[in-house]
Amino acid sequence: MSTAAAMWMAQRQGKLAEVQAELQQERANALGRVGEALEARIHDLHQLAITLQHLLPGSERTQALRKYARVRDTALELKWFLVVQREAIGLTDHSALEQHYVVPRAITE
Repeated sequence: MSTAAAMWMAQRQGKLAEVQAELQQERANALGRVGEALEARIHDLHQLAITLQHLLPGSERTQALRKYARVRDTALELKWFLVVQREAIGLTDHSALEQHYVVPRAITE
């Protein structure tokens, strides 16, 4: 291989490494954004649960229960997104994720 060809290959490999590093950084950023959104929804669920403890049966409680269910569905979806994104980058052990992101149980009444 000529010197020019070797230099060209080295440049190409350097560019490829740069692009791969950028992609890895974006994957990490995406995981962080989903994790932050999930933490926020879990916090919202805890706050709604406290509110529900003080509401008597009636329309206000029914509305709060519906909101809790919607926020919980969103939290579960975000948790699923996080699992999928982790698996896409080769992380298949989700035990730490399960321990850190605990979505509260459903409240139906």
